Amino acid sequence: MSSLRLSLRAGAGGLRQRGNAVVLALLGLLISALGAVGVIQGNRLQAKHEAGNGEATILDNLRTATNNAILEQMGLIQSGAAISKSGVTVTPVDVDGQLVWRPTVLQLAAMGYLPTGWSATTSTLNNAPYSIAFTRVPAGCVAAACNIEGHIVLEGPIRSGSSDSDGAVIGPILARIGADSGVSLLMDPTLIQGFGKTWSLDNPVPGRPAGVVAIRVGTASSAFGRFVRIGDTRDPSLLGNLTVAGNTLFGDGTTRSEFRSTLQVDAQPVELRDAGGAACVSLRPDGVVDILCTGSLSATTGVFRDTSGHTTTIAATGLVTGGNVVADGGLSASSMTVFGADDPHALVVKAGDLFVRNPTGTALLRVAASGDVTAGNDLVATGAVTAQRLTLSSTVNEGDACSPGQVALMASGGLATCQGAAFRATARYARLGQACATAGLQAVDDATSDALVCRGGYYASQSWLISSRVYMAGFAVHHGDFIAAAAALPSGCPATSSPVAPQATIFLLPQTDSDTPGNPVLNRNATWTGSGWSISLTDGTGAPTTSNVVAEVYCLYP
Repeated sequence: MSSLRLSLRAGAGGLRQRGNAVVLALLGLLISALGAVGVIQGNRLQAKHEAGNGEATILDNLRTATNNAILEQMGLIQSGAAISKSGVTVTPVDVDGQLVWRPTVLQLAAMGYLPTGWSATTSTLNNAPYSIAFTRVPAGCVAAACNIEGHIVLEGPIRSGSSDSDGAVIGPILARIGADSGVSLLMDPTLIQGFGKTWSLDNPVPGRPAGVVAIRVGTASSAFGRFVRIGDTRDPSLLGNLTVAGNTLFGDGTTRSEFRSTLQVDAQPVELRDAGGAACVSLRPDGVVDILCTGSLSATTGVFRDTSGHTTTIAATGLVTGGNVVADGGLSASSMTVFGADDPHALVVKAGDLFVRNPTGTALLRVAASGDVTAGNDLVATGAVTAQRLTLSSTVNEGDACSPGQVALMASGGLATCQGAAFRATARYARLGQACATAGLQAVDDATSDALVCRGGYYASQSWLISSRVYMAGFAVHHGDFIAAAAALPSGCPATSSPVAPQATIFLLPQTDSDTPGNPVLNRNATWTGSGWSISLTDGTGAPTTSNVVAEVYCLYP
């Protein structure tokens, strides 16, 4: 205090110097304080980032453990059975007709899918538990064709404060896990959106808050996409060699194996076995073919070649040889002799007519003993018949008896084919307004080529009966509901394969209306969001009502 009093008593020049020093000192303290605040803020952000990375490590371990369990137990899960390991059993439960497996974190640890000593069952960020669930998709799938899909959900929001989700913590989790991670966003917290909107999940946390993190697991996750697995129905399309040390089995007796390049077997015979396992055909490495069992050889073509290059081919069409066919006495049968010794230039039919038949025995041509050549009543050709025109000299009516394969001209015009021993029209001609007997009968207008259909006893134009608006799906909805286009139009508008947005249309049909007292105005709106329709049922002031409506979704084909 004494030094301070002495300074105050000093001259004017000394007082000014001391005042400047105090101001400079205060400025220095302020600058130091601002720098300290920046350091504190940076430290807090770094701490959140590290917390997010730590949580990502736990979630990644849980994802790997769940995927390993699914991969190892794939056959049992596809069959709908319980999975067991190390004395721990997880039994599926029925949820709305679907079997769902819900292993706990401690069960996965006890089964050996998590590191030894694992004890983390809740998050250190919000003390929320981790829940795991997976099921077979699609519903009703055949066991070997079932995919397994599921999620790991941190059942509590990661928040900064009382309501805002903490992006500084969530961001590192999403960046670390990648495409399998997702979070419920403030703009629509009812859904957990996958990274890049590649998948979505209804938010299961009560109240559906923003900031809930989930991880996708199963065969649709990024961890499975690059593996070929047991029961996999995909074609792996291997681009390199495949070496198998043991035996190989192709097919199950109902399938076919194809080799589209050279099949090479080194120093071993190739055998075909019968149902009892006996080798009936053996192709030996020295070129000899052994035909055993019944000993028959059935082939479309046989080629025989000697060491001098002479070739003989036996085919269904005949025998072709580069050498000679030697038959000194001709070829003789009980009813016919060909090039016999007593008449080497003749075909002699001993009794009756000469028939030319196809391999099935059908007579294609007849040479009568009288010399006439006829084809009987029918001309049957097992191959193609080529002509400039085909004239049908008689007509039939629908319902007339016929033989399989016959084609005839209808008395009313058009063609008929034989179906079930009766002629049925394949092309029917009529006129618009002409009388008809059977509802649904179709015809072509012989004047305009318009498609006609029998309605009410008369032919009507099909093009004028078909609506341009086609009903696709219906939903009972309330204010605030959302109808996803994927649910209403899973195949889009398939008649034209055009994008959904310009062709899909929705109508809201009142079911029960509930207006606001004193404000009887009712507004019903369905707003397209790009992925579906948001339903708004409000009164004249825009306040929500408890009205119920039926939303009908149509595809418009103008």
